[in-house]
Amino acid sequence: MSIFNFIQKLCRHSSRANLESVQTDSIIPTTQDSNNLEKKSVKTLAFYLPQFHPTPDNDKFWGKGFTEWTNVAKAKPLFSGHYQPKLPADLGFYDLRVPEVRYQQGELAKKYGIDGFCYWHYWFSGHRMFEQIEDDILRGGPPDMPYCICWANDSWQGVWHGLSNGKTLIAQEYNEHELEEHYLLLRKFFADPRYIRIDDKPLFGIYKSHNLPKGYVQNLKNLAAKDGVNLFIFGTTFEDLSAPKNIHICPQDIDLYTVSVGPKIHKSTPLRERGPSITDYNDMQFVVSDNVRYRPCITSNWDNTPRCLSNGVVAVNSSPRIFQKKLEEAINFVQKFPEEERLVFIKSWNEWAEGNYLEPDQEWGHGWLNAVKEARGNACVDSNKQKCIVILGMHRSGTSALTGLLQILGLELGNNLDGPAFYNVKGLFEQSDINRLNILILKKLNSSWDDIYPLSEEWFHDININDIKLQIKQVIVQNFGLCSVFGIKEPRIAILLPLYLEMFEEMAIELHFVIIKRNKEEVACSLLKRDGFAYDKSCALYDKYANNIEKYTNGYSRTYVDFNELVNNPKQVITKLKNELDISLGDFDDLKAEIYEFIDPNLKHFNIDIIH
Repeated sequence: MSIFNFIQKLCRHSSRANLESVQTDSIIPTTQDSNNLEKKSVKTLAFYLPQFHPTPDNDKFWGKGFTEWTNVAKAKPLFSGHYQPKLPADLGFYDLRVPEVRYQQGELAKKYGIDGFCYWHYWFSGHRMFEQIEDDILRGGPPDMPYCICWANDSWQGVWHGLSNGKTLIAQEYNEHELEEHYLLLRKFFADPRYIRIDDKPLFGIYKSHNLPKGYVQNLKNLAAKDGVNLFIFGTTFEDLSAPKNIHICPQDIDLYTVSVGPKIHKSTPLRERGPSITDYNDMQFVVSDNVRYRPCITSNWDNTPRCLSNGVVAVNSSPRIFQKKLEEAINFVQKFPEEERLVFIKSWNEWAEGNYLEPDQEWGHGWLNAVKEARGNACVDSNKQKCIVILGMHRSGTSALTGLLQILGLELGNNLDGPAFYNVKGLFEQSDINRLNILILKKLNSSWDDIYPLSEEWFHDININDIKLQIKQVIVQNFGLCSVFGIKEPRIAILLPLYLEMFEEMAIELHFVIIKRNKEEVACSLLKRDGFAYDKSCALYDKYANNIEKYTNGYSRTYVDFNELVNNPKQVITKLKNELDISLGDFDDLKAEIYEFIDPNLKHFNIDIIH
C-alpha cells in the first residue's frame, strides 16, 4: 500500500463519500447577480491552486499520477512540535476534475464569507498547464461564484518536489507574439459574467509583475483597449514593502499590488544546520505599506516542508484566532480606499503543501473558515458555527444515562463509542479515543481520574500535552467534521477543562455545557460498590470535579440536570433540554417507548444506580 493510500484511509470524510450525497442536478449553475460582490464594503479574494489532479506535465516531471496531494500525504514532522502531515477533513483528497468537488468548495466559500476565488493561471508562451479546470469553468462549470485569475508567470522549477538544485523544467519567456496569443485566451475569461470587475474593469493579477519586460503591462492594456476592454491589473511581490527602497518595486502601470507572503518568511532563521527555517507567525506583518496602490494579502499559515523538506520554512504558533485578528487588521486598513477598491487577498484557499489554506482540516476543523467569517463581522456567523454539547459530571453521577438519552433524542455522538460494562449495563456513550487520550494526558501529569489533588497551574501549556491536544482535535474533526451540532461525554474532561476550552476556542466551536447533579452521598455509595473507595476519598473527588466544573464553565451557556429527576421524570428533563440547548431534538411522545426502556427507575436500588 502506498503512503498516499495509507494516509487517505485515515481521512474519514473522503471526497467521494461526501460527493455521493450531492445530486447531479444541484451542480447546475444558477443565475447570479454579478453586482452582488461590488455591493459589499470589502471584497475578500482567496488564491486558489488548481493542481489537485494528474496532468501530462507532472506525469513527465515527477511520475505518473503525481498531484499536489502526493507531497501533502508524505510530509513528516521535522522537529519537536512540528505538525505534519496536514490532512483534509470534509472534502478529503479530492480531484478537481470532479465538478461536485468544486461545487462543494464554492458553497463553503460563500457560506463563510469568501467573495471570490483568484485562480492561479499557468501560461508559458502558448503552453498551458492545469487548463482542464479553467476550461470547465469557462463552459459554465462550478463553482458558481465570482472569480478572477492571476498569471503565475514564473519558470517551473524542481523545488516543487524537494530538489535543491532548482532545475528549470519549463522556462517563462516573453515576446510580442505570445502576448497577443495570451490575450486572446484571457478575453474569454473577461467576458464571463462571473468574472470580478473593479469599476467595470476585469481584475487580472500577475504574480511577478516586476520580472516583466519594460512596457509589457501597458502593451497588454493596449491590446485589451483595442478590444473595448479596460483592465484593472494587480501585481504580487515577495519584497518587504516597508523598506523605502522597495516602494516602487511594481511597475507604475500596475493598478494595485500586494505581498503574497509576509516578509518574515524570507527573514526566517534556520532551526539547525540541516533543518527547515523557523519564523513566528505572531511576528508576521501583512499590512506593510501605506502606499495608495498597496492592498494586504493575509496568509493563514506557512509550512512548505511538504515540498521543500529541510529547505522549507515553517511559521510556528499560528492559529485561526491569530489569523482572524490579522485579517481584521487588513479589513480595517482598506476602509480608507474607494469602495470598489477595498480588496483583501487571502493566501490561500487550498495551498496544502505550503500549509496555507482555508479548507477544513483534521487539526482545526472549520476553524480557518470561521475565522474569515468572524473577521468580516457577518451577522450570521454564530448560526454557522459548529456547536458542541459537552456533558459534564463526576464519575457515577449519571453522565452516561444523560448522554444515552440525548443520543435517543438525536444528538450525534460520533463513532467508536465505548459500549456496556459490568458496572454500566446500558453503555458508556463516550468516545473511546477521547477516553484514551484523556487517560494519557493525566498519566503524563502523574495523575489519574481518582487523584484527589489538583493539577499544577498552567499544566495545559506543557509541550507534551499540546501534542495530545492535536490528536484530540483530529478525533473531533474525523467524527464531527460535517456535523453542525454534536455531543461529547467523558468524565475526565471535567478536570481537563482548561485544555478543552482552549482547544474548542481555537477550533471556533460554540459550547453548551449540560451538567448533571447528583447527591454526594449517592455518588460515594456507588464508588464504594464499584471501586471500593473510602467515603472520604469519594467526597473529596466529588468536590474536586464539581468545583472544577463550576469554575471553568462560568460564563458559558449551561444547563443543569438533576439525576433523580432524570430517572423519575425524563419527560420534564427533555422539555428543559429542548428549551435551553437551542438545537433540534426528538419529541418525547414519539420516542416514549425507547426512552423508558433506557431510563428504567427499577435500575436504581437503595440510592445506588446501575446505569451510571
